[in-house]
Amino acid sequence: MTGKGCEVKIRKIKSDNVTRVRSQYSKTTKIARVYADEARPSETGGSVVDDLMWRRTHEQPTRNEIIAGFIAEELDKQGIEFKTIKAKYNRFCGCSMCPCSPGYDIIITKGEGQRFPSFKIFDIWIEL
Repeated sequence: MTGKGCEVKIRKIKSDNVTRVRSQYSKTTKIARVYADEARPSETGGSVVDDLMWRRTHEQPTRNEIIAGFIAEELDKQGIEFKTIKAKYNRFCGCSMCPCSPGYDIIITKGEGQRFPSFKIFDIWIEL
């Protein structure tokens, strides 16, 4: 998918072995975590201190709407039904203890009479 000056493509999809989708009877649930490949200071010759500062101060790599639209297309391909989809940037997406793996939480809302299927949360790595 391409957005305004942004091309998004999936690099890897993995099903989380631990985290499961919340109750099938709730109205909303987190269905995926999306991680964007970003150049971190430690990978581009910076020091450990630079990397720690980046973790606390970096901005999100692209708008939430672009990620939500892209993931909506992928969920349609997987046959997962939903009413609305929302992406929310979270520095603590992959690790609740520190901002070492920032990403987007993907939250879907079910339609009237729908039940969420019983499946595990997807971890998706993308290239921007």
